[in-house]
Amino acid sequence: MIDRLTITNFKAFAAADLPLGPYTLLSGLNSSGKSTILQALALLRQAFDQDMLHDPDDSAGFPLNGVLAQLGTGRDVLHEDYVAKPGEEPEIGFRLSSSGVRPGEWRARYGREDDLLPLTASASTKAEDSTRVLEDGLDAFTVFNDGFQYLRADRVNPAVTYPRSHEMSAQRGFLGAHGEFTVDYLGQHQDDVVQHDVLHHPDASPRLLEQVEAWMSEICPGVRIQATVIELTDLMRLGFQFTRAGQVVSAPRRPTNVGFGLGYALPIVVACLTAKPGALLLLENPEAHVHPQGQSAMARLSCDASS
Repeated sequence: MIDRLTITNFKAFAAADLPLGPYTLLSGLNSSGKSTILQALALLRQAFDQDMLHDPDDSAGFPLNGVLAQLGTGRDVLHEDYVAKPGEEPEIGFRLSSSGVRPGEWRARYGREDDLLPLTASASTKAEDSTRVLEDGLDAFTVFNDGFQYLRADRVNPAVTYPRSHEMSAQRGFLGAHGEFTVDYLGQHQDDVVQHDVLHHPDASPRLLEQVEAWMSEICPGVRIQATVIELTDLMRLGFQFTRAGQVVSAPRRPTNVGFGLGYALPIVVACLTAKPGALLLLENPEAHVHPQGQSAMARLSCDASS
């Protein structure tokens, strides 16, 4: 597990040294740097996914625009109060620390108009214990492990259809940075069993779809979910039904005709219920668009996922 993140010259921070726990809550004023911290981790993962965190050469660096983050160019990510010393070139850097493993540190050279910042230093980590030698040392850190999820604040709006992707949903188990593949993932995995008892809602069987519905019922009592393929397309359809006293009383409704909070919270619920040991979940604004009782349920579920 990552227990410390150090940031240098990146967006809101000239320098920041952030201790991390199994469950870390970021709270603060608007534009105080919460998203910067999440984006720092997302940027490292984005570079890892594109095989750009190896020793510095022409193909190593921080890709500022990709699946997880679209940050613009160098001038958009360099800390705005940076003042260069004589003869000094600006660098943007990140350092990860984890118990029992030498820290990993990556630094990249600033270029005002560059959207790929080339690495100037890359400290591939190796486990101190020879029994824990890991390929490239990178998967010593949870940000590079399987099961990584990053759900941004700008999650998908209620829509008539949602995209399908076998690579994202079936092979990688990734819900999308906007949660756009959640419906596809749920359609493919709805009969899976939620493995960990601590995540089980007491009002449902361990089947994934039933667990999702039970936790979503903390937000909207009696909600039922349908995730179906639109044949001969790369699209999914999401429908909501509502029960009272155990009887379905509504026809399936489009997400565009129900409250915004249901679709916004759905990726959070699925991410928590499908979390794997050793994975990292970055959940931005998990409580937004949800009433206080539902916010409490989101907090309980995310704590259970951490456990």
